[in-house]
Amino acid sequence: DLGFGRLIRAFYHFPSHSKRQFIFYAGRYAAICCAKDAQYIGFVAKYDGEIPKNGDWVILEARIAKGQRSDNKLVILLVVNKLTKIEAPEDRFLYF
Repeated sequence: DLGFGRLIRAFYHFPSHSKRQFIFYAGRYAAICCAKDAQYIGFVAKYDGEIPKNGDWVILEARIAKGQRSDNKLVILLVVNKLTKIEAPEDRFLYF
């Protein structure tokens, strides 16, 4: 395990190609200049509880661990122990 922390205001996204019931992405859209240039950035997350609907906003409390994709590449994995649905923030983007 690499640590324990909190990811605030994540956008829940269930990838259509995922065959694992409890695996999803948690992240935000980030933009350097404007919304048109936004890219999704996030982490693979695993949660054994009730999974929210695609597009819901959540606060995650998770342990950071090493995960492994089906092609054996290592990834950062958020092992979620608490997930709380929240209202979408007024500004849905992160800016750099």
